[in-house]
Amino acid sequence: MSDIALPLFLETISQTLVGADGSDFLLPDAKLSDTWVCALRFLETTTGDPVEKQLNVVGIRAAIGPVLAPPTSGKFKLNVVGSNTAAISYGATAEEMLTALGVG
Repeated sequence: MSDIALPLFLETISQTLVGADGSDFLLPDAKLSDTWVCALRFLETTTGDPVEKQLNVVGIRAAIGPVLAPPTSGKFKLNVVGSNTAAISYGATAEEMLTALGVG
């Protein structure tokens, strides 16, 4: 198990993920149980080299894998304000989810 640093660069005009130099984005190789540590940065390419932009982010939504395909098994943990929840089953009820988040 290892941490994989994953800097994500979003090209603001095309609204696509790109490499740090504006090239096509490729996910690094990973193994089951690796932890990906992501950082989101913004690039804008109008003419010439991409320029990093400092933007205020109000919200973000992310997905890895098929977005609309429901899981068939397994568990996951959420990291909320620096603290991991207990393992949550893929088919958890709303009450189980609230309990795992500490609000149920």
